[in-house]
Amino acid sequence: DAASDRNLALTYWVRSNGLTKGFAFVEIDYLNRDNERVILSRSRKITDSNEWRSIKLQFEVPKDANDIFISLVLLNTQKNRELYEALPDLINSSVEIDEKLPVQAVWFDDIRLSQK
Repeated sequence: DAASDRNLALTYWVRSNGLTKGFAFVEIDYLNRDNERVILSRSRKITDSNEWRSIKLQFEVPKDANDIFISLVLLNTQKNRELYEALPDLINSSVEIDEKLPVQAVWFDDIRLSQK
């Protein structure tokens, strides 16, 4: 409840590679007193290939917010078997990730939540 009635900002860096069959986005939502999920803010769709860029989402947490959720979403990549089969190797490898990563990837870094 400490976040109730506060203006907050979520800042992060994002980079994408080959998002042509799907897209990514960041969504901030909460559960109200009636246990309904309500969207507070959603980023623009992240598509194609993009170098690192900084994004800032500003939002106000209402009084009836019980829980707040920050979701990093990558949609329509379930059909990309190459990505899912490669994930264990990518996570456990010391090799630079860019050399091994298949298409349809998104990176998020330096995620910060702060008061406006």
